[in-house]
Amino acid sequence: MKKILFALAALTVSTLSAAPAGMEPDDHTVAFWDFSMQKQGQIEDQSGFGNTAALQSMENAPLPKILPEEGAVFDGKGGYVQIQVKDSLKIRKGDFSIEVVFKCASEELLKRPSGFFLIGNKSHTEKISGFLLGYSPWQGRKFCFQYALDGKARSFNAPLKKPLETGKWYLLRISRKGDKLSCLLDNQLLAEEKVQGEISLVNMRAARIGIYPAPWQRDKQNRLIVNGFEGTLRFIRFSDIGRDGK
Repeated sequence: MKKILFALAALTVSTLSAAPAGMEPDDHTVAFWDFSMQKQGQIEDQSGFGNTAALQSMENAPLPKILPEEGAVFDGKGGYVQIQVKDSLKIRKGDFSIEVVFKCASEELLKRPSGFFLIGNKSHTEKISGFLLGYSPWQGRKFCFQYALDGKARSFNAPLKKPLETGKWYLLRISRKGDKLSCLLDNQLLAEEKVQGEISLVNMRAARIGIYPAPWQRDKQNRLIVNGFEGTLRFIRFSDIGRDGK
């Protein structure tokens, strides 16, 4: 079995940020994207299961930019990545983990009351299936994982121990292992709760990265809800085991 590599490079005089954590697919990987590599607007699923990711945009917004050795750069204005989901990614029960390696680009993003979304396939109002992973500063800085447990909507909040920094790479992990649902940032536990029942990550809608995944919903001013991510994504990995570092 391949080993997972998490090696942070040393800081240099010319950069304020360490290199992103290295990550690879292994025998338990059901989807894996390295966003520093693309071909004709698509990012290959390196797990081999064919969950291809494609660059998209809302209302003619610029597409995310793919920078070699860096990742997909989002400007928060409506460019996103959409996943063509195959059977391997249709996790309906049992253990799983979702890992995202990212860095934020601006202080304004981190202060924005509506926060931002990293990946998901459900709206706030859908209750019986799907998931949504993002960040919110409302009533305290936290990562939010919305999901369905036995067909009922649940929200798992993981308060941050200190504010996120711009330009710094982070590894965010949501892990379900047995009866525990955990959120870890750079392998440090932020929050954990007990869950009994089945969590289904499946939704009829395609998963979207870097944007709110329900593009038809509008706010009180009749504007499309975007809540786009502004920064860089390097890796996303889905696994059929819990990866809680234990």
